[in-house]
Amino acid sequence: MPSITLNDIQSAADKKFGDFEVVLPDGETVTFIPALRLPKETRRKLGKAFDIEARAAEEGNDDDMFDVYKDVFRITQRHAGDFDKLEKAVGDDPAVWEELSTSFMQDTQAGEA
Repeated sequence: MPSITLNDIQSAADKKFGDFEVVLPDGETVTFIPALRLPKETRRKLGKAFDIEARAAEEGNDDDMFDVYKDVFRITQRHAGDFDKLEKAVGDDPAVWEELSTSFMQDTQAGEA
């Protein structure tokens, strides 16, 4: 029977589900954590960010999908300030938020079973 070590499994998980890094125009890199690497409490926050119906039901909430995308990056930032730096660089450009979010979701999702 083949033998594996936990270190091998951890290394494989780190490689497959590593942080999502974005290099900003000034050369600084900001980092975001894939959902599979987040603690349960933070994953729950992420789930709530995607609950469009609940967000729309909040009094005075006019969020759109691009606000959801921003919240995803805010919740998953590796270091305090990473989201703020990304937001400053991107601004209010929905097309860029869409591309970032698509890349983040595709690059950090679990593979098929």
